[in-house]
This record gives sequence, C-alpha cells and structure tokens, in this order.
Amino acid sequence: ELLVIHGPTRQFIPMTSKQLENCKRLDGQYVCTEILPTQAIRPYSPCEVHMLIDPAKIPDSCVTKHLTLKRLVLIHLSSNNAWLYAAPHPEEITVKCDQEESRSSLTETGILRIDSHCEVVAADFTIRGRKSSGVHLYLH
Repeated sequence: ELLVIHGPTRQFIPMTSKQLENCKRLDGQYVCTEILPTQAIRPYSPCEVHMLIDPAKIPDSCVTKHLTLKRLVLIHLSSNNAWLYAAPHPEEITVKCDQEESRSSLTETGILRIDSHCEVVAADFTIRGRKSSGVHLYLH
C-alpha cells in the first residue's frame, strides 16, 4: 500500500499504513523498529517504484489501460479537502469563500484543494471544505 524509496541507494521497502503507524516520527523523518526487507530497484521492480522515480515515463513493467472519459472524474485523496480530478473537457466552477466568489475551470488533470471555509460549485457537483484559507489548483 505504501512504498518507501531511498533514491541515493536505489532501494525501496513496501510497507502498509499500519506498519508506518508503528514507526516513531522524529524531525520529519520516520524511525521504524520493525525489520522489513529492503529491496534493490531493478528493471523488474514493481511498476509503482519506477513511476515514483521517473513520473514522466511509464515503464514497460506497467500494465496500462486506456479509456475515454465522458465526464469529470473526482477522487477524494486521503488528506482532508484534497481531490484528484480528470476533466475530458473544461469544467466551469465557482469558488465561494465566505462572502467572496470567483470563477475558474478544471482542465485536464490536477489536484483541487479546498479550504475549510470554501466550497466549489459546478453544474453537477458541490464540494465543501472541512476543517482546514481559498482553493488551490495544481495542474498536471
């Protein structure tokens, strides 16, 4: 479920969220007492490892599927108020924060982050922020 990659040594450790929870966090780094196998990054390593190292290239080890989107797809990310989106055509949105309103559009793919006091309204959906100041669009 998680991959810990150490770029300089070209090694990785597959890890679950539960295993990470058992680690101690010190100064922004994790210290884990559980012994997990460290694996060398090789051409036959899992697809996800290669994509994290070089996200601009899809390795041959990846199984790819192509599909045609007919409408906007939104996927809630694990962090609060963050959504991954893919838009087959520009999707007009209105961003409402307190008493202010602005218009924008979602195009191609990206991450939509919504502050706690804001909401994003479109023709087919409304997303309200929870407990977290504006909307940030990260376009990819």
